[in-house]
Amino acid sequence: MFLKFFFIIYVLLYQTHVFSKSNDNIEFNHRYLSNYLSALLSNDSQDYKKSLNFFNSSKSLINKHDNFLKEYVFSLVENYQTDKAIKLIKNYKDSKNSNFFEAKLLLILDLIKKEKFTLADNILDDFEISEQNDTYELIIYETLKSYNNLFIDQKIKKTKQNFGKLSLITSAFQNCYLNSDTTNSQFINIINSEDADYSRYLYFYLENALRDKNFDISNEISLNIDSLSGSLLVSQVNKWIQESQYSKFGKYFSCQKETDLLGEFFFLIANLYSSQDVFEKSNFYLKISNFLNPKFYFNLTLLAENYYINENYGIAQSVLEKLDNEEEIYNWYKIKKIGQIISKQQNNKKSLDFIEKEFNKIYNPSPKILFDIANIYKSFKKYKKAIEYYSKVLKKIDQNSEVYADVLYRRGGSFERVGNYEKSDKDLI
Repeated sequence: MFLKFFFIIYVLLYQTHVFSKSNDNIEFNHRYLSNYLSALLSNDSQDYKKSLNFFNSSKSLINKHDNFLKEYVFSLVENYQTDKAIKLIKNYKDSKNSNFFEAKLLLILDLIKKEKFTLADNILDDFEISEQNDTYELIIYETLKSYNNLFIDQKIKKTKQNFGKLSLITSAFQNCYLNSDTTNSQFINIINSEDADYSRYLYFYLENALRDKNFDISNEISLNIDSLSGSLLVSQVNKWIQESQYSKFGKYFSCQKETDLLGEFFFLIANLYSSQDVFEKSNFYLKISNFLNPKFYFNLTLLAENYYINENYGIAQSVLEKLDNEEEIYNWYKIKKIGQIISKQQNNKKSLDFIEKEFNKIYNPSPKILFDIANIYKSFKKYKKAIEYYSKVLKKIDQNSEVYADVLYRRGGSFERVGNYEKSDKDLI
């Protein structure tokens, strides 16, 4: 931290000296320098609101320091002010300081959002990608150009670029946009891939299938979903199907909406950066994803996880508060995660008290939620309560399923902990 602070001061003072030598009649205002340093240090300590306030109060440095505009743009996007970031870039688009990847990207996305695809194509044609750009930026450029060509020509243009699974995912979404007959099979191939968990794409497969009122497919798929340990999105999908809430699929996402497609693409990019622990870039692209499709708030769970991993519990909780209470699975995720934050900031007792209080507000909780609360009680060594809820889960799931055996095993372990070895042996054998 000290070395970084020293380096920033050195660079700024050097630039100030050069500026002063060529502009003898202009006196540099050191208050702006102080605010800029405070903005950088606040950002480094993850106090993003304070950082933006300091950037706002040192705007006069935009043309005096090479990196100021870029850092200011990142700060605006970080604080959910992407529209302001775009306006700022437009105001300084002729400045050499605006010649950075994210600035051009935001201008392109602004035009696509306004359905000005030809103008977006002009900027894409002038986009210069070099070895200085990281691999993901090359992927962003090529994929964004591919999508924009699709929006202009209403057909898929063949490309020599191959980004592996990401290219297959892009192809599935582009075919979905065109309502192609191959869409469902492409999504199925992705979902069935064994090299990673692609169950997320079940949502988009069903969104496409249900536009044709193909309810039988969704009901058949629901029978094969792991009702207890599936991902958040898949668990929510399963609940919608079981409750015949098919309209929910089109409520949050549509393959026919350009910004929805790009919002999902940038979530994927954010996920890639997060997997590499490049959290600043991951958060940036998550905010872009949210800017493009704010309806699909489910993606904010990755943002909350990024902040949580970096021990920024206050901002993590503020992100969690953005999750709508309407969807039970995501509301329950929010409750559990806030409980974890309370455990970190206060103690386990207050954490469990909070979770119990919120759990008791849930009317007719699903087997997944009952399973989770049982696991929570077990982790807090409340074994009798864990046994109670494991037993409730067992009454709601198929006795022939693999998950039934898993719940029995967990309940058996809890019986063992309370000294009831007879019931423990019965569950474990």
